[in-house]
Amino acid sequence: AIDQAAKSGYPAAEVLIARMHESGVLAEKGKPDFETALRWYQRANEKDYPQAQVKIGEYLEAGQGGLNRSIEGAVSWYRRAADQGNPPAQLIMAEHYISGRGVKRDYAAAHRWLHLAAELEYPAAEYKLGELDRKSTRLNSSHKPISYAVFCLKKKTVHVPRRNYIHAHSSLSAALVLQQR
Repeated sequence: AIDQAAKSGYPAAEVLIARMHESGVLAEKGKPDFETALRWYQRANEKDYPQAQVKIGEYLEAGQGGLNRSIEGAVSWYRRAADQGNPPAQLIMAEHYISGRGVKRDYAAAHRWLHLAAELEYPAAEYKLGELDRKSTRLNSSHKPISYAVFCLKKKTVHVPRRNYIHAHSSLSAALVLQQR
């Protein structure tokens, strides 16, 4: 059924077939077939499927599937998926801006990408947003992680470890005290 759906052009099925090739499930000896997987990801990309775009970016970044390694090329694929609202791609974009891999280091851009993914309740982005705010607080004492604190406190459910929620609450409390002075 999956094979038929993939051959009919359903991008989710094409990505599933690609992952099966990638893991070696469809090979006689269980050996991963990255070239075939890449072809299936490319078919799913023809329909602008963000999960496929992320995987193509990963292949470029690693130099897999017969592709030459290109971090800048990978970032362009991640951006395509991120621009479509794909939280994992938004997190990857943020990580690239934090590290400066394939793009100029830009903490503000990283923060924007993390915030977009966190608004979609992507737990890893919520956590990373807290980490970024905590690091920026240590680096620049005049910066208070208010945006993350407000973000966490406005949510009815917070998908971050309790210590980060407590950090957000205490950061907001400290910021409000300082603001009243």
